Amino acid sequence: MFKKRTIKIVFPIALLLILAGTNPTYSQHEKKVSTLCNSSEKVAKMAVCPLGYGSKKVIAFEREAFSVYNALILSYSVYEDEIASIGFLGNVFSNMDS
Repeated sequence: MFKKRTIKIVFPIALLLILAGTNPTYSQHEKKVSTLCNSSEKVAKMAVCPLGYGSKKVIAFEREAFSVYNALILSYSVYEDEIASIGFLGNVFSNMDS
């Protein structure tokens, strides 16, 4: 009887600690979202040298429009007022992967 009660208490606590310990960090979310934003960056034709040769890249990711929220076992990020990524079990999944 004591053994069954102990298992019923210890197992959920251990599971919660494992899920909370593997929750992705701010930097993991930022890396995923910035990579996706910058992969769709456009190259603007701007003169880099006096003769007009070359171009300069326009960075699409704006750090000010990005924030991460942590809900103990789940974390999610918001970029430009839309959910950009969800983190669970150490992985970051994004709805911007298209």
